[in-house]
Amino acid sequence: MRRMKPHQLTAGLILGQDVYKERRIVYRKGLILTDEVIQNLIEWRKSPVYVEDRFESMLKDSPSSHAKLFYERLIYIGQENRYGFAMMEESTYRYLETLFTTMLSDKRIYRLLKQLEKWSPDSFDHSIDVFVLGTLLGRKLGIPDVEQFSMGCLLHDVGKLEIPSYILEKKSKLTRAEYELVKHHAAMGATKLKELGFDDRIIKIARSHHERLDGTGYPDGLSGAQLDVDLQIISIVDVYSALTLPRSYRKPLAAPEALERILEDESAYNPKLLFTFIHLLNIYPPQAEVRLSNGQVGTTVYQEHWQANVPTIHIHDSGETLRLPTDLSLVVTEILNWNRLRVDQSFMDLWQSFIQSLKEGKKENALTAFEILSDGKRVEDIYIDIIDKAVREIEDGTSTEKEVEQARRIACDILGQKLIDFAPSYQTTKHQTIVVTAINDNQLLPTKILHDMLFVNGWKTYYLPLHMNEQRLKRIIEKNNITHLAFYIPTEFDAKVTDSMLKELLDVFPHLSAIVYGACSHLISKKAHIQATNVRHLLEKIKKIEENIPSSQEQAPSTQ
Repeated sequence: MRRMKPHQLTAGLILGQDVYKERRIVYRKGLILTDEVIQNLIEWRKSPVYVEDRFESMLKDSPSSHAKLFYERLIYIGQENRYGFAMMEESTYRYLETLFTTMLSDKRIYRLLKQLEKWSPDSFDHSIDVFVLGTLLGRKLGIPDVEQFSMGCLLHDVGKLEIPSYILEKKSKLTRAEYELVKHHAAMGATKLKELGFDDRIIKIARSHHERLDGTGYPDGLSGAQLDVDLQIISIVDVYSALTLPRSYRKPLAAPEALERILEDESAYNPKLLFTFIHLLNIYPPQAEVRLSNGQVGTTVYQEHWQANVPTIHIHDSGETLRLPTDLSLVVTEILNWNRLRVDQSFMDLWQSFIQSLKEGKKENALTAFEILSDGKRVEDIYIDIIDKAVREIEDGTSTEKEVEQARRIACDILGQKLIDFAPSYQTTKHQTIVVTAINDNQLLPTKILHDMLFVNGWKTYYLPLHMNEQRLKRIIEKNNITHLAFYIPTEFDAKVTDSMLKELLDVFPHLSAIVYGACSHLISKKAHIQATNVRHLLEKIKKIEENIPSSQEQAPSTQ
């Protein structure tokens, strides 16, 4: 049971307690809310009311443990702001319940799902969500043997059982190395299902649900006609589910925003299937061109407080803007097109806001923009595509010296604040590195980027000043079994100082490897084992060093 304010209510919810007006019962517990009742509550009641949704009532009446499990999870994942109109009819969720309980009567499926629930609760909920959305879209499209396709949707992520749970449940963004490890789940899932004797169609869905029409997916880089309708469907519902459900590392996106994100990758998904999915939900992103049931054509209008199932439409012919009625007397019958102009403009506005906040030294504003810009990016890409790019843009522009200094300082502060979140879920012990700190304030940010690039890739790092006593430096190298020395080399002077230091240290410690990064790093390349002129180049060189990712201490549960 939930407490909701009157303006948050939607038709179909069930009153969990009697509602009083002037000490008199006006609506009794168990009443199914209609638009008229909701409007009355909005007009005269300010305080919240207690409601339960239809899935809670179904849970109480469920005859089997499998059905109870289904409705328990639907209460969590099946909110109307995600499913829209797709689950409005009782016959729909009764059909899904029957399908789900029938599948779980297969002991192989039951064991896999229960193991996944224990191993990664997020992956478990996501699997049920993809089962629901994939089944409904497949049924609407009339694909053959939709029940078998539904089983593939339910089991598509069982390969996550082979991925360490500390990575799956990590509370912050994944590094590139962690992401590469997670990507193995698709092939591993296919192998597991094949070993358990599942049909080829189900195995194919598990292996290829991350493939994309433009060839950017994995594990096989399939493209175009190599993706049949099963894969084109699950690629859409899988990413929609991932974006709109809470994850350990981020909050969920609102459904219209998630659909907007998917539409941005226009070459990755089948637009006809995507528009069908949008119409199935009856949730429309901003800037969608739609046809209404009265024949008029218009464009959905962005609103700050977006009510998913009641879009506002700008009518092309008349120029008027209207909100569609909640009684469904006027509805969208077809989505015709989508204009990405708002998305592109929003990104440009956000980027300029980030740049301006850095220049003005407004840390909180910069951090807010940074969080949005970094959503969905791997940790290393945040340094390359956001921090390094933004500061270079400020340095190369018409900014004053003070603005450049403030931008560098705020960028350093943001990275310092976020570094704990960016920390990898494992730490190697093979690579232990001294990062020699900057000579002046202008070098603090690039030196920090050098340090963080190593740290987030699992290296153990130590910060030491360039002017440290030579004998003390040698003792630290010996005591900590240092394997690498790292330097930022922006000027010829830095190259000269570093060259002299390296010559002496490498004579004493020939096992040491040197990492030099910066505009003048080439001046000491004879003594450097890794030499890079920019952040992206640095990351590529780091990746070429043999990675030492330890196997997890956890053991995936047996599926036999």
